[in-house]
Amino acid sequence: MYAAVQAIQIGMRALITDGCSLAEQANSNAWAGRYIGVGGMLGNLAALLDDLSGKIEKVQGRTILMVRKTA
Repeated sequence: MYAAVQAIQIGMRALITDGCSLAEQANSNAWAGRYIGVGGMLGNLAALLDDLSGKIEKVQGRTILMVRKTA
């Protein structure tokens, strides 16, 4: 997943470099970094919630995570 996201990040940084003046590049890169950071946090939160839901919910005495592994 990170390899796919990295291609988008590189393209976004290239657009900032090509499309913004020198004065705007620092501010634009700062905002790009913020969006990348928030996206990373949301991705980690989604993975955590999926992991927690698999450990909490029970299906016939087994967790969802165990059921997914055997299916």
